[in-house]
Amino acid sequence: METTLTQQIQAHLDQPEKIEQLYREQPKQFTQAFDAVYPQIAETTIAAVWRARLQYTKESMIAFGQKSEWILVFVLSMLAGFAARLPLFWLIGDQQPEWYQQHIGFLVFPFLLVYFAYKQSIPKQQWLLVGGAYLFAFVLNEWVTKNSQTQILSSIHLPILFWLLLAFVFRQDGRADRMAYLRLNGNLLLLSGLILIAGGMVTGVTMGLFELLGIKIGDWYFQNILPFGLPAVPIIAAYLNENNPNLAGKITPVLANLFGPVVLLILWVYLGSMVVVGKDPYNDREFLLLFNVVLLGVMLIIFFIAAENTTQQLQKWNAWLLTLLATTTILVNTIALSAIVFRISQWGFSANRLAVLGANLLLLVHLIMICERLYRQLRETGSQQSLLQTIVSFLPVYAVWAAIVCFIFPFVF
Repeated sequence: METTLTQQIQAHLDQPEKIEQLYREQPKQFTQAFDAVYPQIAETTIAAVWRARLQYTKESMIAFGQKSEWILVFVLSMLAGFAARLPLFWLIGDQQPEWYQQHIGFLVFPFLLVYFAYKQSIPKQQWLLVGGAYLFAFVLNEWVTKNSQTQILSSIHLPILFWLLLAFVFRQDGRADRMAYLRLNGNLLLLSGLILIAGGMVTGVTMGLFELLGIKIGDWYFQNILPFGLPAVPIIAAYLNENNPNLAGKITPVLANLFGPVVLLILWVYLGSMVVVGKDPYNDREFLLLFNVVLLGVMLIIFFIAAENTTQQLQKWNAWLLTLLATTTILVNTIALSAIVFRISQWGFSANRLAVLGANLLLLVHLIMICERLYRQLRETGSQQSLLQTIVSFLPVYAVWAAIVCFIFPFVF
């Protein structure tokens, strides 16, 4: 096998794609064959590139950045922990969940903003711009929406604005575009999930060991350790991803394509069960809210599956999967939209109904645009680039609507 592979490497030196295919099919055997044949092809450029790539892979699997970055990540993690822990000193009982619900965006995004601003080396003027936008949002959340019926709406939509503010900071690197930012979010979700799983295992082992000694540390642990650990998770995930771009990049596309069909099946079963059980979003407010959460979740999955496919044209099965997902989501959106219109006709306008109506209209328009691009790809008259452009070009529209809900609704309702 090794002799055959050695001959194939020599025969395809002028075909980089074929060499890459050989490597992906048998990484270990390829490395051994390449080491054997290298003296004969050492003078070629492609051999020098592959030798550097293979040696780098063997010598350095995980990068941890510079010492200054370690210190920054540690300081930001501690500050995020203090920000999450301090309110527990003056909040009691039911006040705690309510406060965290209204301030969740302020416990995560500011520290991520600082980290990416440091990584992108943004100028002082942009530091001031980002800091001013954050302070403005904080003032609005604390005083303008205080005791207002739009306070919950603002606490839901402010993280969306912070997310888009983070996109602004991330894109200060000239190599980064909006699609790269979507891929970054997929990687951060994956790494954060893995860190949480590992942290959960450590928590279970720690509490179990102390239980064996007859010491119950549950309450103390959840009040003092957990508030520091949870806010630090996205910061550590961002740090790992920035220093190891391929760490999650190889897994995220696999998971996105693996769970796409599963989500589609679950969505169909869910809609069928809704009919059988007799549940409807027209007269059940909580069910309508859940319906919209499902809608938003499926929309994000469509984004991530599309973002992780960087070829010129989607594979046929991928195009069909995304088309079916988008079409089914349009059906879900139409049901939700009709339920909102029905509730408005019955009970009139309110801040909540208007906010949900606007969000669903935007999602419907965006889904129709995405579907149109997917249909073109199925007919082989469209490109993946046009689909990605359609996805990312609509993000500022969501930002405008979120800003309207946060900054204008408090003065109207």
